[in-house]
Amino acid sequence: MEAGSTYGLQLRAVKGTDVDLHLDLLSAGGNIIDSADCWGVGTGNGEFHYVYIGSMHGWGTTADISFDDVDVHDDASWPGNVRWQSLQPTSTYSCVQTPSDSCSNDGLYTCVDEDPPSDGDATTLSASGTPCTFDHPAGEQTGITDPVHGTLMWIKAKGTSYSAVARAINDDVKIGGALTANYADCFIFDGFNPGEPVGAEAWDVAAIGSTPFGFACLNCGSAQVTDVRWVVGYEVPTATPTP
Repeated sequence: MEAGSTYGLQLRAVKGTDVDLHLDLLSAGGNIIDSADCWGVGTGNGEFHYVYIGSMHGWGTTADISFDDVDVHDDASWPGNVRWQSLQPTSTYSCVQTPSDSCSNDGLYTCVDEDPPSDGDATTLSASGTPCTFDHPAGEQTGITDPVHGTLMWIKAKGTSYSAVARAINDDVKIGGALTANYADCFIFDGFNPGEPVGAEAWDVAAIGSTPFGFACLNCGSAQVTDVRWVVGYEVPTATPTP
């Protein structure tokens, strides 16, 4: 492996005792450079609970590695070239929440569109059971292509211990994790378009482009949201990594 070059790693593991593992090292173009197999590995008969990125061995502690995409699949076959694209709010679609003073005159979407998403209390919106949703660039404008495998709502929020943050897609609300006194990240996944009957229609670029996204909450109290992103997982025809 050469410094400054991009590579791909594909690992297949099966739950059980005394199972075989297979690892492929791929070039940026998707060609297999090297492979390795491990036999008789005990991986547990239950669920896989964690994915560790990087090296837990002392030999790898001085490596400077940037990770582009990490995907976990339950398929029997190798996945395609999956990429994740983050969509930021570009205008307010429907929102009646209270902004902090520093963003009140610039449109409510500017309270939660910071990049990088790390400004804490400087620009925030209150949260309630009424969805607060935003427009975003159309999928084709951001390089997203079909097939779309799913979407992930990323919300950075805080609140009282009995509050729970939720993602909003149009008027559909899905509860995520409980809020804490400090800002924390909440991730809520949708494998199918919630605007359709469950399992009836997967996401596609057209649906992504016409769907506003945002947040709501349950038992909100003094909940505050400082950032929200809609992250789209899609498959591209080549193995060239995204920037």
